[in-house]
Amino acid sequence: MLIDSNLAKKLVSMSESTGREYALIVYENGSKYLYRLSLSGGSLPIYSSNIKYVFHTHPVPRYTPSLADIVTAYNLSRIKGAPVPLYTASRVEDGIVVYEI
Repeated sequence: MLIDSNLAKKLVSMSESTGREYALIVYENGSKYLYRLSLSGGSLPIYSSNIKYVFHTHPVPRYTPSLADIVTAYNLSRIKGAPVPLYTASRVEDGIVVYEI
């Protein structure tokens, strides 16, 4: 699955300007919901087997997923009974890095 690069740029810019993480949850029926997390991150309402994927940002440069990212990806997949992609994006140098868990 490919993430729209314009969407990634927009959400990373929002994250950098506010210092907050943003999480876009996309559901199997095509609906989407954008969550603005607190300044220290936060938890997502992930207890649904209808989640298709999650795309979220980090306001500071990261080359690796956080432990919370890994745990969230694990829990999403357990609830669904199948892998659920969790994408994380942040700005690194002059570009944006997006990685999938």
